[in-house]
Amino acid sequence: MNKANQTETLMKLRDAATQMKLALDSKSDIEVIRSCVNSFISHARSVTFVMQRESSGYPELEEWYLQKQEELKTNPLLKFFNDRRVYSIHKGVVAPTIRSTPAYNITVNGIQQPGTGTMTVLQFEGVDKFIQGSSGNVFRMCEEYFVILKQLVHQWLLERQKYLQNKA
Repeated sequence: MNKANQTETLMKLRDAATQMKLALDSKSDIEVIRSCVNSFISHARSVTFVMQRESSGYPELEEWYLQKQEELKTNPLLKFFNDRRVYSIHKGVVAPTIRSTPAYNITVNGIQQPGTGTMTVLQFEGVDKFIQGSSGNVFRMCEEYFVILKQLVHQWLLERQKYLQNKA
């Protein structure tokens, strides 16, 4: 990676990714998962704050960021995660709900498995307020949020690099 791309914005994005990896690696330790999800929410939301700060002083980059910020404000998923960040930082702890249900007719690698199993899912509460019909699946929603941020950071790095090259 060249020096132009070594930014605190990118580090913040990587911090968010690390928290999700830790949560996924923790399998069934709900305390670790809960802690990692709260950390992910904080780090992920900070990506755009840091991006805004790192854009300041570069008029073209500031303008690009403000335009993107307006687009992002309309995204229900981002609104949800901002609401969860405010709650997590200022009011309490985001504690995903554990839901278990029987699983029938389980097939692994095309082979029918005997008996039944149990499927356990972690869900965010209050998702319907932002996204009608969402299952609230914690890992799916975090992944979707991360992909949006990753694409945004990639675009920002390209814009930043163009600006820095034009300045040189």
